[in-house]
Amino acid sequence: MERQLVLRAAAASLFLCLVNSPATGQTPAEEIARLRQILVLPDSATLTVSATPAPPTTSPVKLFIATGLDLRVQQNFLKWVDEWNRKDAKKHGSLVLVNDAASADVILARFVDREKARTGTETGLRTGVVVDPMTGAMQAVPYAGAVSYTLVPVFAYIVTQASPNRFAIIGRYVVARPAEEDKNSGKVLWDEFKDLMKKRPDQPR
Repeated sequence: MERQLVLRAAAASLFLCLVNSPATGQTPAEEIARLRQILVLPDSATLTVSATPAPPTTSPVKLFIATGLDLRVQQNFLKWVDEWNRKDAKKHGSLVLVNDAASADVILARFVDREKARTGTETGLRTGVVVDPMTGAMQAVPYAGAVSYTLVPVFAYIVTQASPNRFAIIGRYVVARPAEEDKNSGKVLWDEFKDLMKKRPDQPR
């Protein structure tokens, strides 16, 4: 599970907090400019930070997933969307995937800044198994060991488009996680989006 470095803002249920910090290594303006570039927004489009996150009101919700070249993460989201449409769509509304930000009601954007990867070593007491030369029996013995790791910063956002070319960031987090993606990569973002969808009024059947 991704380890959050920037957590939920105290005044909102979502995790919105665009601030200067060593975790991001960039100003809010730089971060928004980078997000605009990732979403391929035209110059005429506005992208602002919303102080009052609100769930989308459309049904079905048109959803764009932006994960760049992280294909494993893309597959994770596609699986979760399919699960949502099978289990939750009748009550909370269905999701329809679209191919670009301009066509979307909601955008889930996630990107990894691999240029800011950092490595380290973790040491600790571990347990190994050896054979007792006298008896031939296997026995556990403690030993001091070290493990190297690489962490990369991951940025994730929930963005809505309430009207054409007017985009608002309603959720955002930054985590440091291992460089390798797995079946849970993106789960924090997805769970926040699910919570948002479940705040909508029950949809007519």
